[in-house]
Amino acid sequence: MLPKGYARVDIVDDSYFSNSIKNNERNKRGNSAKVIVSSNKSKIPRDFQAFLLNGENKTSLIKLIFETIKSNIAQTLNILRCNELILANENNCIKISLSSCTILEDYISNHEEADTKMILHASKVLQELPDNKNIVIRSHSGDVDINVLAISLFQEKQQQIFIDFGKGVSRKGIWFSEIKLDEDERKSLLGLHAFSGNDYISSFFRKSTFLCWKIMKLSDKFKVMFIDLGNTWTITNDLLEGLEVYVCKLYGYNEKSVDT
Repeated sequence: MLPKGYARVDIVDDSYFSNSIKNNERNKRGNSAKVIVSSNKSKIPRDFQAFLLNGENKTSLIKLIFETIKSNIAQTLNILRCNELILANENNCIKISLSSCTILEDYISNHEEADTKMILHASKVLQELPDNKNIVIRSHSGDVDINVLAISLFQEKQQQIFIDFGKGVSRKGIWFSEIKLDEDERKSLLGLHAFSGNDYISSFFRKSTFLCWKIMKLSDKFKVMFIDLGNTWTITNDLLEGLEVYVCKLYGYNEKSVDT
């Protein structure tokens, strides 16, 4: 499933912080005992899915994978058929080739999600490389967070971004330049996605993301509202009142107050 035959391959991972909203959500899904993975000679745990329920287990596994790659860099580059490999994990990012290993200060981040790390790396590459170079973002799950961020933030570089998602017979690809949205719809995606439900925000009861999108498209005021929501940390009274009207509309009421 790894991309092969590119000039450069970036590999990023999630970070697992104990004091985060995301960690509380993971604990609700289940937890498991800590397992010491001492070396690449260690046997795969019998119940691997249970093993992955523990954030510390995943952190140690990722660290082991990265160390194994670094100690076998020639073989790795040959398998991936690339010239350079970027490895980014918590507060660290290095670029490795056959002849060198350097720290990339501009790429170091404390992002918790690999999704936003992918976007960070793609953004840096778009700044550094010529316009005729393309970027493939590989996501095995086809996470909607990645799509929304890329469509919203890379508007001027859409023709250079390709998403590769899924696995096996369900594996698909899409050029972002083929997605037909008007400018306001594209700009409103960030705010709508943040408001209607994602990894950190609960979704509205029995209201799908598609329905939230359809209701937003009913009014130019709603589009402008979500553009503002996606571009500011400050929620004004006018914006809050507009969001209440939107939620009422979402549930079929022509009211201005959620309480009403």
